[in-house]
Amino acid sequence: MATSKHKKFKRGMESLDEIFKLIGPFLPKPQKAKEKKEGKWKLQRNGELPPIYSLRVSK
Repeated sequence: MATSKHKKFKRGMESLDEIFKLIGPFLPKPQKAKEKKEGKWKLQRNGELPPIYSLRVSK
């Protein structure tokens, strides 16, 4: 049971990664540090992005 759940989760993460590969170039890139912080906060508040992406944003 745990393994099938894990597989499903992994598949979900992979499809999310594919989506971000597709929309990545179209996402606006914040230039100011203030914008970056606000953007990150908004994304985390939605709770829809994988932790990998929020790490990428925080760099």
